[in-house]
Amino acid sequence: MSKASQPEVSPEQALAGLRAARRLLQSPAAAAAEECVPHLETALGFLAGLEQRLRQNSLAEEERLPLRGKLHRLRRELRRVDSLLEGAADFHARRPAAYGPRGPAEPTPGPIRLRMEG
Repeated sequence: MSKASQPEVSPEQALAGLRAARRLLQSPAAAAAEECVPHLETALGFLAGLEQRLRQNSLAEEERLPLRGKLHRLRRELRRVDSLLEGAADFHARRPAAYGPRGPAEPTPGPIRLRMEG
């Protein structure tokens, strides 16, 4: 998503989007990860813009302090979402091998070895 097409987002909207993504990712459904993508794009776009504004040093100190607090909250929430995404990816990567239609799959046998004597 290009910066030109991104609507103005407030810190509260970005944080609410990350929290919505976190709630979605608490479901093990693969569709939940897909549904959280727009929330993550919005929040990450806002986060990048906020970091850039703080780096430019064009803000007065009384403006910078509240923005730093918002930046901290956004990063903390993003770490939570990232952790859930990693867990969801791990869950879905392991699930086909671990479960079958009737529950836990039978253990797969190791390599078959034939030994012929004679």
